[in-house]
Amino acid sequence: MKNKKFIFIIAAIIIAAAVIAYLLIGKPGSQAASASAYLTAPAGKGSLNSVVTTTGAIQPQKTATIGSEVSGKVKNIFVDFNSKVKAGQLLAEIDPEPFVLKIDESKLSKKSAELAANQSKLDFETARKNNERTKQLFDQGVVSDSDKENADVLLRKAELDLSSAKLKVEQIQSQLNQLMVSLKNTKIISPIDGIIVTRSVEPGQTVAASFTAPELFVVNDLNKMQIQCDVDETDMGEVKAEQGASFTVQAFPNEVFTGKIIQVRYASATVQNVVTYKAIVQIDNPGLKFRPGMTANVTIVTNTAPDSLLVPNKAFLKPDLEAELQPLAAKSVAPVDTPRQAGQAETKAGQATVPAAGTASQAKAQRSAQKPKNIKTIWKLGPDGSIAPVTIAIGISDNKNTEVRRIISGELKEGDLLITGKNAPVASSTAQAGNQPRGGLRL
Repeated sequence: MKNKKFIFIIAAIIIAAAVIAYLLIGKPGSQAASASAYLTAPAGKGSLNSVVTTTGAIQPQKTATIGSEVSGKVKNIFVDFNSKVKAGQLLAEIDPEPFVLKIDESKLSKKSAELAANQSKLDFETARKNNERTKQLFDQGVVSDSDKENADVLLRKAELDLSSAKLKVEQIQSQLNQLMVSLKNTKIISPIDGIIVTRSVEPGQTVAASFTAPELFVVNDLNKMQIQCDVDETDMGEVKAEQGASFTVQAFPNEVFTGKIIQVRYASATVQNVVTYKAIVQIDNPGLKFRPGMTANVTIVTNTAPDSLLVPNKAFLKPDLEAELQPLAAKSVAPVDTPRQAGQAETKAGQATVPAAGTASQAKAQRSAQKPKNIKTIWKLGPDGSIAPVTIAIGISDNKNTEVRRIISGELKEGDLLITGKNAPVASSTAQAGNQPRGGLRL
């Protein structure tokens, strides 16, 4: 009998402890239970870089496409693919023999024209002297008017013949100069220092220069290269010349290289309704690691926030999860009531928060429209499972973390846990207990 009384006393104590815990902690699924229901990540502190990511092709800053201005047969080629060349170096030679023959012929024509010009000069001097004598005789009345007019005509004819002969000499000299230039152009010279990346001819091949010069070689200066990045129009307000950039290439996946933006072009390109602009990133290539056409994944640093309080971007929750956290946060700060008072308060709260049809969505839309984009609300999870909202003004972001520029309401410090999502639902303890075998207390 005494043992039964002792057991009833123990059971009463356990029931009383359960009731007190129920009143102090709350219903299952509220604060303490909610701690395990949500994913969290801590607030941190450090430096943050705001970046724009893009891709582009690596190209040499200096490139020269070398052609032939004259037609003829390729006599010699002095370079091959990957040959390093200097400005002024001889790369190839077109057979000069046809041009040499034309030059010799032109020189002979010039000499013949000069002889004809000298003869015309003698004829002119003879006609001039004859005209002077005829004038003297006409003044003395010895010759007639017709003789004087004939002398004048012969003088003018001799003068025109002399001018024509001189022009003929100049014309042949001009042709000779052109042939000399063509002879010089039979030597194909590199205009820049660089490396031969393309060779389109072979010895003995005939090249024909008509309206456009045929391409023979392409020389690239690979010491200074550039990345032509396609920057989306939404990022153009942040990307400027002289900003730093880092990039990686697939050929060296474990290395990060650096460069600098030297130009942001105004010309746009539209591909599938996406507008982009070219940003040119200058890079050094001392070891000739980079080759023309390589794809670079570029990160442009547009802003920096040193030694700042940082929150993970996952802490900016979706509206439906925020709506779920609001009543839990209100319960976390509410005073402890008796069961009757708590029930009355819940009833009143439920009645007060039931809006008319459409009112909730309208209010939500109105709040979203009035709230600046740089003002965000995050949700802090306390050590005791309490949930508290913190309103902050945000700064720059690197797509993973965001700078906290100012705390508007609430408290936030490094290490505080922030709710970033919701855990997958698990079976409740009540359901688990329901699956256990039924049984009673055996005395």
